[in-house]
Amino acid sequence: MNQPPVLFFAFANEEGRFLEYLKRESTTIHQALLPADAKGFVKLVREESTEIDDLFRFFQAYHGRMAVFHFAGHANGKQLNLEGQSAGMQELAQLIAEQKDTLRLVFLNGCGTAGQVQYLHNLGIPVVVATNCPVDDPKAQAFASRFYAAMANHYSLEGAFLHAKTHLELKYQKSANIFLSSDTGQKPMKEAQRDVFLPDLPTEEKRPENGAFPWGMYVAEGVGPAILQWKLPQYYAAPPPASVQVSYAVNKNILRLLKAVKSKAPDLREEHYPTEEALIITSFPWIISVHLFRLFADAESMSVVGLPRLRELIQAYVSTTRFLSYIALAQLWNELKSGKLTLENQLEEFFLLYKDNSETYDYLLLLQKVCEQMKGEDIEWFMPELQTIAERWAPGSHAFDQYRYVEAIRQRLIEEEIPAQEVEEGCYLCESVLTDLLTEAAGLVNFSLLTVRDIRIINPGHIAVPTPFEHMIGDLHVPFQAYLKHRPRSLDQYINSHSVVLTQRSEDTRISRYLNLSPFYLDKTAFGESKGKNTPMIYTLHHWKAHTFIFQNVNYNVNQAGQQNSPSSIDFLVVRPEMEDYQIILEQMNSFIKDIGG
Repeated sequence: MNQPPVLFFAFANEEGRFLEYLKRESTTIHQALLPADAKGFVKLVREESTEIDDLFRFFQAYHGRMAVFHFAGHANGKQLNLEGQSAGMQELAQLIAEQKDTLRLVFLNGCGTAGQVQYLHNLGIPVVVATNCPVDDPKAQAFASRFYAAMANHYSLEGAFLHAKTHLELKYQKSANIFLSSDTGQKPMKEAQRDVFLPDLPTEEKRPENGAFPWGMYVAEGVGPAILQWKLPQYYAAPPPASVQVSYAVNKNILRLLKAVKSKAPDLREEHYPTEEALIITSFPWIISVHLFRLFADAESMSVVGLPRLRELIQAYVSTTRFLSYIALAQLWNELKSGKLTLENQLEEFFLLYKDNSETYDYLLLLQKVCEQMKGEDIEWFMPELQTIAERWAPGSHAFDQYRYVEAIRQRLIEEEIPAQEVEEGCYLCESVLTDLLTEAAGLVNFSLLTVRDIRIINPGHIAVPTPFEHMIGDLHVPFQAYLKHRPRSLDQYINSHSVVLTQRSEDTRISRYLNLSPFYLDKTAFGESKGKNTPMIYTLHHWKAHTFIFQNVNYNVNQAGQQNSPSSIDFLVVRPEMEDYQIILEQMNSFIKDIGG
């Protein structure tokens, strides 16, 4: 098996000029890239007190594997200041150039001059990110952290650079605030600055104008623009876990859910269902059961091993992990609003749910990150099984090995054709992982997923009405119905309208406890021109761009979409700022982003 590429991060403080944010830069970058390291996609190497001998040791140890070299600390146009000594830039460039066959990026987050960048290019380094003027320590940390968080989320080199640039320009309003003035003459060095002007900077007329962005991404002449589209690998070419059986009966694994469902709902009457498959399908919310319905279908594409079935299994896996992570996010938001919880770190993974990475976004990782934020807090979990799921698929477990293989298959389905001999083992593993996930989440059988369209107040006067709030509610538990009927239900208290809510099933007519899943899920029939229609129109947040949010129909059929040249008009719903009918959703999304720390 090919070994994963190495990302080497070297950090160095200088005695007497301590950089407070250097440690934070190391930590945030490591946190962003750790999931890719845990899955075996990359190898992270980090040295936080770098000396010259460390550079030689790591470059020798990972010769022929190094893809990224990142340095952060005090520097100038002639040298990098390491722990207790300095390394001349020309000599160091010779060492870096030994990795030119595999090195894709050198990131110097301390300083960068036209002279040294060109020198690295001449030695065969294709892309260099460097600064062309002094930068403050906090901004240097913020830029690098955003850059690598984007890379971890399948952004290209160019895309990650532009993302980090936009983040800083929006956060600090003006590029000019990011760095010191470039007036003639050298400015006095301050502790919180990582570099100074030196004689080998460009001439005065070529210096960046006040207000220009200090970082640049420099591409060597003759390399070509394709290098800017390079991304970190999102899967590894590895065989499936050794436990895989090369021959299996379609749906045999999924039928194991019957035992899990019955254990969570012992009063379930099997005789009320025509088949075991029907019992399993109707036990889960529509968002999940629509895929189970397809997988159990008699259609030839689903009843035999093949790429169509593999695609549907992956789509079922994605819908399930997304649903579970959005449940966790919805509760996290509630706890933040109530003041029971404060975030230690921003949820970078969620904020980078953009078009470029939406098809490969890791929702199970998001679930784990959210659970980490609520771990140890005095919080009553709405769905306690979420903690178990997050822990079971943690790195180092057998389940984790299977999960990362499924994520690899998911990526490969997008980027390449999977050989026929791998399709059967892929179907088996994906079905097994999906079944294990739903087994752990079988407690959903005791929940109802409802859409609440409108609420009316019944107040005739002169008499008391015990249940004055009439809700128009639709039950999202039947995936194959042709229409979604909203029925009136009177309650003694009102719940959220224009929302998709998860409630605990009860014989009681009251809804005493519920979790609002909006704006992560929305019922289109509660808004605009579609309001009042009985056609099922449930959508889930897919990705966003600026203040525009794109939702995907939960009935999305990946195989039908693949046969079309462009997405169907019902597959996606684009909610733009100017759409007055969806202002509730827009305000909810913007409020959520603000509350989570975006």
